[in-house]
Amino acid sequence: MEDIPVQIWVLIGLTSAISWIALNDPTKQMRYMFNIGSILQNRQYERIVTSGFLHGNLLHLFINMYVLLSFGSFLYAALGPIPFFTLYFGSMVGGSALALFVRRNYPHYSAVGASGAISGLVLATCLLQPNWELLLFFIIPAPAWLAGIGFLVWSFWGILKGTSIIGHEAHMGGAMVGMGMTILFVPSVLEVHGEIAILFSIPILLFIGVALFKPNALSAGYEAALREYESMAPQPVQYSEVREEQLEMENELNGLLEKLREVGYAGMSDKDKQRMQELSQKIHGS
Repeated sequence: MEDIPVQIWVLIGLTSAISWIALNDPTKQMRYMFNIGSILQNRQYERIVTSGFLHGNLLHLFINMYVLLSFGSFLYAALGPIPFFTLYFGSMVGGSALALFVRRNYPHYSAVGASGAISGLVLATCLLQPNWELLLFFIIPAPAWLAGIGFLVWSFWGILKGTSIIGHEAHMGGAMVGMGMTILFVPSVLEVHGEIAILFSIPILLFIGVALFKPNALSAGYEAALREYESMAPQPVQYSEVREEQLEMENELNGLLEKLREVGYAGMSDKDKQRMQELSQKIHGS
């Protein structure tokens, strides 16, 4: 732990503090979370970055900060301060940008989390150190190159399926930017691990191909999930016209009875007496 740069601790502390404040103040969470409608219609572009400092719950925050702590120290040392933070925030923006593109027709779509930035760190590490052993889902040991390809395929599949609460769009976008910036900052990685870069490029190119030539496929699963959700939502009670008329007559009769209690029968007009009798016969059939 003593080898972890203080800048990583500052980033973790800042993200944790902001997340904690927003979790205890829903108005701040709503104001600064990623939301398609707020960004495209209200031009609140700051949400593209501010959402990366928010999280849905403490477990979500812990997982992202744990991964940042685990991968951030290596990448900070390997890349240097400026490239590291450029990659981190570039991946964050890239994740939000891809989510914005894929779900642009759904103004209600919202998300929080540093997942785009974290995904960029993960794929960068997998490209630079493909033979490291990582734990998939914190349980299954696997070489980093296999974890990287698995992560990309899983993200691609998650976007197509569209039924998960996980922001696969941000994962894919962050991973793509992370890979691209790693090659930009360390071009020698193509000579050392060129085959790994090609392997990672396969699901990325497949995704780009679908986005360009079959864009509707990216939203088909999400659209189906929305329709299923809407069909399961409770429907408001619909009263028939007959029932509405019955309610109106009952309300009118109650009003006349209230007047009767106040002024007595002698104080009622002949019109009110006749109307009260008519309503009573219609409602009670007598």
